[in-house]
Amino acid sequence: MHQTNWAESALDYRPCRYGSSRLLFRGPKKILKKPYIAFVGGSETYGKFVASPFPDLVGSETGVAQVNLGCHNAGLDAFLNDDTALSICKRAELTVLQVFGASDISNRYTQYIHVEMTAFYRHHR
Repeated sequence: MHQTNWAESALDYRPCRYGSSRLLFRGPKKILKKPYIAFVGGSETYGKFVASPFPDLVGSETGVAQVNLGCHNAGLDAFLNDDTALSICKRAELTVLQVFGASDISNRYTQYIHVEMTAFYRHHR
């Protein structure tokens, strides 16, 4: 994942971690009491450059507690390999999952697809 210099931003994202997770999520850190909705995703869910990301807006409109598990530039594999994030999602009443692009997945197959698609695009311009 790309490292972001959080000091450059005027917004205070209050990044936080839950349990033993190595992922840095959008804060503020929540006390996870049921019922709650878990929002899992990358930059869009995280809400970079946004004072109130959409998980906060949903929580405000519905009155249901929510936890923003948005992680800047994260792909699906970041969450699938994080036992803490999976556990939070299992305990949630509802989990909202951002549809991830293949460019954020780190494995040899997607890297191959990216190279092939780039070559195809260049050839057919």
